[in-house]
Amino acid sequence: MTLRPLVVGSGDCAARVTKLLAARGAAVLVAGADEDPGKDLMDLGGGSGTAGVELLVSTRLVFCSGSVGNFEVLLETNHKKVRHNVGSIIIAENCRRRANFDRYGLHPTTRVCSLSDFTKRIEGSRDQPAAVFEDKSVLFLDGLIEDGTPFIFEEILRNALAVQALGNVHTAVLAGNLKVAGDGLEVLYRRARQSGTLFFNFTGALPLIRQGDDTGATVTFADETTGHTYSLTPDITVVDERCLPSEYEKHLGTVLDLHTDQLGFLQTENVHRCTVFTNRTGILVCGSARGAMGVGHIAADAAEAAIAVFADRHSQGGLAYPTARIDSGRCIKCLTCYRLCPHRSIQEGAAMVVNPDACEGCGICAAECPREAIGLGEGTVCGQSPIHSEE
Repeated sequence: MTLRPLVVGSGDCAARVTKLLAARGAAVLVAGADEDPGKDLMDLGGGSGTAGVELLVSTRLVFCSGSVGNFEVLLETNHKKVRHNVGSIIIAENCRRRANFDRYGLHPTTRVCSLSDFTKRIEGSRDQPAAVFEDKSVLFLDGLIEDGTPFIFEEILRNALAVQALGNVHTAVLAGNLKVAGDGLEVLYRRARQSGTLFFNFTGALPLIRQGDDTGATVTFADETTGHTYSLTPDITVVDERCLPSEYEKHLGTVLDLHTDQLGFLQTENVHRCTVFTNRTGILVCGSARGAMGVGHIAADAAEAAIAVFADRHSQGGLAYPTARIDSGRCIKCLTCYRLCPHRSIQEGAAMVVNPDACEGCGICAAECPREAIGLGEGTVCGQSPIHSEE
């Protein structure tokens, strides 16, 4: 019997991939570290939700053993630990966002806020939005100190359009680079310009930003196109954010022995990891757990992860991996292969055994085995006798 998949995460991406898996008939175990996993997940895991979805809130993954097809995980809820066996693991954690106040020499006030807080302010004023923003000027800062991301620029554009639609609201964006490479961002950018948002792009000298005693910010800069100098004192200054992996995501990387990128996201720049795969077969990562991305990319990632759960890993892209095989007669269980395997495909028991579904045929174990007891695929071990693998 195929074991159910485990989705680790809370929020939109976790809900999307869970719904897609359930629609394919999979019984899904969802473990969200957040106390409030979001309405979409609650609907899926509630009593009237999708059949076969078990939702655990305030739950953390603390241990994992095994490999694809049969992972044994230890989940902790309210200091109580319970073991589960799952066939695959999908990491769908949200990233952590940090506002760049310090990089601009600013601090948060009622007139200077982060992009996330401004988004919440718009959503919280739906009943009387015009009264909140009428006759206001809003200035967005994006990527002036460090390159921004299309995901953050998309949110800025949507917020600018939202407040512009209220009527007499003046909006401007000061950016290091206009990140319009994402899907539909060029269209959003043009809509924002047509609605009246002003854009200033900086390739040389950066604007001077000061925060006065009245808690507002004053921005002085020379426009690179016209050469004119401007000084703006907006009613609201919105500071961009950088997306970072959460502390829990770093914990997951350690527990699951996953490779990470320079920022700590659970994926490396590797063509074999496109798009949702990790260095361990059967463990997938999607959405903002692998980097900053917008709603469209999150939806695509969730679909890719759901497809990958049901796919034959060794048939992806038409590739067939020559899996490692261990000659039990030559093996002395020195554990060299166990320690070095980057895919955790070698397991210790009465004899050392390779899980062929988890092996990616990298050859590290064969190259480093001091007894020359390991070969790849059918045949011989390093030109020696045929393999007699206990599998």
